[in-house]
Formats: sequence, structure tokens, C-alpha cells
Amino acid sequence: MSDFRTKLLGLTSLAIAFAGVSYGQVSCTGGTQTLSPVAPIELRAESQTELVSDIILNCPASGVIANGQLTIFSSLPVTSKAQTGLGGTANSEAVLTLTNNGIPLGVGNPVIYNGTVSGTVVSFTGINFPANFTAQLSNIRVNASSAGAGATPVPVTESVFAGTNGQATLVQNNIIVGYALKSLATPAFTVNAQGNPIITNYTVCAGNPVSAVAGGATPSLSFTAIVAETFGGAFKLQTSVGNPTNQEQGSYAPTPATPSAIGSASSGTEISLTFANVPASATIYVPLTATNGTLTLTLTGSPTVATTPAGLTVGGLPAILGPAPDGPVAFTPTAGTVTATYQVTASSAANVETVNIPVYVSFAANSAAAQGPITVLEAYAPTSATLAGPAPSVPLFVVPTNSPLNGSSVSLCQTTLLFPYLTNSTGFETGIAVSNTSTDNLGKAGASLATPTPGTCTLNFYGNQAQPTAFTTPTVGAWSTAAGSPSPVYANTLTAMTGASNFTGYAIALCQFLDAHGFGFIVDSSGTFSGNMGYLAIVIPNTALNPPAREGNVGNGSAVAK
Repeated sequence: MSDFRTKLLGLTSLAIAFAGVSYGQVSCTGGTQTLSPVAPIELRAESQTELVSDIILNCPASGVIANGQLTIFSSLPVTSKAQTGLGGTANSEAVLTLTNNGIPLGVGNPVIYNGTVSGTVVSFTGINFPANFTAQLSNIRVNASSAGAGATPVPVTESVFAGTNGQATLVQNNIIVGYALKSLATPAFTVNAQGNPIITNYTVCAGNPVSAVAGGATPSLSFTAIVAETFGGAFKLQTSVGNPTNQEQGSYAPTPATPSAIGSASSGTEISLTFANVPASATIYVPLTATNGTLTLTLTGSPTVATTPAGLTVGGLPAILGPAPDGPVAFTPTAGTVTATYQVTASSAANVETVNIPVYVSFAANSAAAQGPITVLEAYAPTSATLAGPAPSVPLFVVPTNSPLNGSSVSLCQTTLLFPYLTNSTGFETGIAVSNTSTDNLGKAGASLATPTPGTCTLNFYGNQAQPTAFTTPTVGAWSTAAGSPSPVYANTLTAMTGASNFTGYAIALCQFLDAHGFGFIVDSSGTFSGNMGYLAIVIPNTALNPPAREGNVGNGSAVAK
């Protein structure tokens, strides 16, 4: 802030030095100075090409000046697009519109001058000031990211000096032309009733498959990204009739406008979702358009809508993404990354707007390895390193510094069981049984809701003597009537498993399949006590080993635990 204040003090001193000129002056005696729009607009702190408010100078009683100058000093670097072929020293899309209020509008009235941009200064030269004029300064863009603004607005100012022969006799100092503040809301996922992000995690053996067959597998929603602005008008159209504050295009743009023409914009506001750590076998599905009220985001480029036989039917994915040709759109990862960029195609500056983008990460069972979360980076687009001069295109944003969100994970198909009391001392014996219940008839048409998966269980024992060697069971099969299939239940005694007696303690079994269940049965064969007892093993959430998924690993949006 010290540099900012020093600059303003320097400009004030310059104005005092020029105030004594008494001949051939550009002045606004009896006139007024106003802003258009009336109030300074809110500027996006993430933008490097932010259009500030126009300044209108109404000067009904000025000296007639030939070959005058008008200079703007901005508190932020000026990034108005460079233009060629303008003549003289002009190099910018920044425009001065000078209207002679003493003659009818028509050919030659108003007169358009292009500016020369250098750092924080815009200069207009060779100006013929009439005795009664209105000057409008348009297409002044600044690097708002250099204001260092966050949630608290930072004023952006311009000072205007006009005169001739290097002498400024018209001075409008420290005009606030906008307030810079953070405009893209902190990225987030939708949440449940407890305020926790709704994220579906997956397992290697189940995957999240899509079927092109009617009535086949439907993938689960992985997560939903929220895109929101912090103030109305942050999300802008490429052009907007009647509301220049709701467009990326400049406030002055001659017709026809092209991406390289004065005042034109290459696109509306764009927002990108960059997914990283995506399994190579996965496909990401997002909607072609996302709409909520007055806001609509549309995928840019030429996205291909997924249709049969590409692996998806309207019935194959929930209707939230919409039927073809509106969606869904399929993306496959390159080096684990997918970027989906949306452009604002409908918006209202009168509303603070938000929209949800549902995301489906689909992959076949056993096609991906266990891994940490898929991450999502939400940001404006396009971005570049900090601009040192005129912008190559509009809009252009600063490289984001926010942290990606953690989305869906893929975990191993494991269940952890706790047998809390085991003993084979003083005439007691404990029987241990483990069942593989990953087969059921709870799905469509009696199909298994789970993914039947065989696997082994490794038991580690903890008790009153040196820890016995870990015991690994033979394969415990998923229930099947096929001949030769491994048994879905494994049972044995504590003595046989540990090879030792006089043990009292507990055991933890790590089973390499979902939906494992255990049973312990303690038998008294000594005659000291009368009776036997049995209990169910406790399923321990595997959050220390793997992200949650299903039974023993229950996560948001997971399958029904059995």
C-alpha cells in the first residue's frame, strides 16, 4: 500500500504544478465529471484483463485546443490488448471518444482516438479539443491480480490529466473505477446433512462400470463440484446487449468485432475442472451443459457426446446428465489427467450465481489398482504467468494457487475382522470360522449386488505369550454351485492355527475380499465350567489401511452393507 499512496501523492503534486497555466487551457469550468456506470464496478481479483469503469468527462466551457494530450495514470498495470495499424504512436485498444457538443452528431463527430499503453500509463495524443465537449475513456483493462485483493475489496483508481505542450490544465485525480476482490467462490463438493462432502469411493474388484445394455450396470455418482461466484457479474458472457458490466467484451467495440478487433473478447468467462490421478482405465463423464436459474455453463471445444455403441445409453447413466445430444460427455485421461472447460453462455449480473456439475468416474471391475483420491482443481481459464504488458487475448486469468479437492479413491477389496477373545488354555478351545458373503441376489433381476470375489484371510494373534506366527487361510470362495469351487466358509481351531496351547488373547483377520464375516465359538472340555459361548467377529473400518468403500470400509454413496 505504501507504493500506491506514494503514486497518488506524486500525481497530486503534478496537478498543483500545472494548475497555474492560464492560456490555451483544457478545462471543465461549470461542467461535471461522472462515471459510467454511475458506481465503480466490482473487479475479479483473479483476472489479468479486467475491464474497469469508463470515465466520462463533460466539459461545456473549455478552451479550444489543437494537438492536445490526455493521459491516464492507473493504480494497477494496464493490460488492454495491443493493436497494430492504428497510426502514430497508438498501440492499444484503449479508446478515447471525443464528442463536440456544439454540433450535431454525424460523420466526424464523435472522433475516436486510440491510446498508447506503457506500464500503468495510457496516453492519447494529437487531440483537438473543442470548446464544449464530452470525453469518454473506454477499454481500459488492468491486471487486477496485482492488487493483492482477497475477500476485502481493494479500490482501483485512475487519474486523468489533459492539456497541451506538456502542460496539464484539466486534472481529475484519484477516480475510483472499480474494487478488486476475490470472485470465484472457494471450490467445494456438495455435502450431506452432516456437512460432509458427498464422495463415493470404489474398490478394485467392484469398479464403477457402465453397461450399454438396457437394465445393465449403472455407475454411481462420484461427486458433484460446485461452481459459484462471490458477487453478481463475475461470470460474464462474451458479449451482452444492454449490460456492458456482464460481458468480457470491452465497453467500446466497433462492428463487426473479431477476436483481434478493438474491444472484442475471445470468449465468455471460462471455468476449468482439472482432474488428476485418474486411473488409466477410467472414463470421466460430465454434462455438456450445467444450468441453474439464470446461469448456464457449456463445455468448450468440440466435446463428443457419448452414445451407443460407445458404451453408454440414456438408460446407462442417471438422467441428471441429460439425454443426448446434451450429455453426457466422455473424457479419457492422458497421463492420469482430464480437463473439462466450461464457458458461461447465460448469466445475469443481477444475481449471485452458482451451479453444480455432477461427475461420474467409471471403470470396469479389476481394471484399476488401489490408489489415493482423484483430485479436482477448479479455476478460471485460460491462465498465464503474470502479464508484463498488453494481454494477448481476453479474458486471461492468473495461474490458480488454490489446493485441489480430494475426490473418489480406489481401495483394495479387503475386510478387517476382530475376534476379541480367543483361548485354548486349561481345557478350553476356540473355533474360528470366516465366511465370504460377497454373493447375493439383491441386485437387478436377482443378480448379485456385490462383486463376488474369492480371497484369503490372514490372522494375527495378540495375547499373553509371545505373538504366534500369523496364519493365512486357504482361499475362501464366493458362494458358487460350480463343481470344484473353493468353499465359501473356512473353519479351524485356535490350536491348529497357532500351533500352540495356553494362549489367551485376540486376533485380527485381514481378508482380501469384501463382505467377510467371522464367528468365534469357545468350548469347555475340562468339565470345570458348564457351557459354551459364541460371538460374531467385529468388522473394523479399514480407514487406516484404505479409503472407505463398503462393509468394513463404508463410505458415502457406497453399496448396501450386508
